[in-house]
Amino acid sequence: MKTEKTDNPVDIDLRTTAGKIDMSKLIELRIKGLSGVDIGKHFNCTPQAVYQALDRYKTDPAHLKSFKDNKADVYEFIQGEVINSVTPECINKTPFTSRIVALGILEDKIRLIRGQSTGNISVKSTVEHYANKLEEINKVLAEIE
Repeated sequence: MKTEKTDNPVDIDLRTTAGKIDMSKLIELRIKGLSGVDIGKHFNCTPQAVYQALDRYKTDPAHLKSFKDNKADVYEFIQGEVINSVTPECINKTPFTSRIVALGILEDKIRLIRGQSTGNISVKSTVEHYANKLEEINKVLAEIE
């Protein structure tokens, strides 16, 4: 099977297409209600190629539109499911380095939600940087005078 890598996360079968199928445009056209035949005409390919490309997403356009419109709620639901699935046994089976990384990510998210800084800025290095720049400026000014 001849496939070609595109910018999209899906490789498109080009046996029946004259060129690349832009998946975001294909989905947009499908959501607007265009048929496989009409979309095929747009991309100069067969309706079968259109349906094969859509099939790789394993969802129909109505579900996709609903997902896009409610993505934050869907993610929050999944987040709750994941949190509820975590048990002490599950945590203990997780490699130590993965637990440490998870702690760091969770700390950042906690601080983000609370409106606190998620990045540490070294005041000392910032002051030293600008002190050096000030010295450079003063040297240039001294040369001019």
